[in-house]
Amino acid sequence: MSNRINSSDDSITIKVASTIEDLIACQRIRSACFMSGDEPEPYSEQFDGNDFSAATHLLACRNGAPVGSMRIRILNGGEGTEATWEKLSVLPSERGALAILNSIAQAAVQYSVFKGITTIRGLVRDPRIMKFWKRTVNGVITNEPPVVYEGREYRHILIDLRPYWTPCERLTLEKIEHEIFAKHLSERRRALASERVEERMRQRVA
Repeated sequence: MSNRINSSDDSITIKVASTIEDLIACQRIRSACFMSGDEPEPYSEQFDGNDFSAATHLLACRNGAPVGSMRIRILNGGEGTEATWEKLSVLPSERGALAILNSIAQAAVQYSVFKGITTIRGLVRDPRIMKFWKRTVNGVITNEPPVVYEGREYRHILIDLRPYWTPCERLTLEKIEHEIFAKHLSERRRALASERVEERMRQRVA
């Protein structure tokens, strides 16, 4: 098993970003989605300094090509762990965006449950995304005052993940981070072995 998460669409794979190349792909998708079009967001809003702060990035690929992404940040720990799902994005040029969004949502639930998260908090501006979260994971718009930033109004959304806590979902994902660690450990061991061989060769030449 790799760091990929099961998707209901065979052409779409969701992976936990584990390389610089994966992160760059996520950032390119977000830039194309949020920093262009009729209401482009400023760079400082889209890249807010939280990409490396207790964050996990999900990268969606269709037939191997990156097409969507989302960021998960854990807000606190212990009992009643909360996280936020942010920066949900799909390439504007990509057809069948709903299938990609559904796959990302499914993966976000699986990964969050695996991490012991019970509650998701987020901010949503687009009414279509509000309806999407309500339909897919019973997201609820709260009565909290909206957040206004750069003239745009964002509503608070709350998602209860406790109904998704089932043993089979946890078993599906228990190997993900172990496999990522094992992969990097294996690569490091190969690099060290290569360095030792090169050192022996230099010693023989000397």
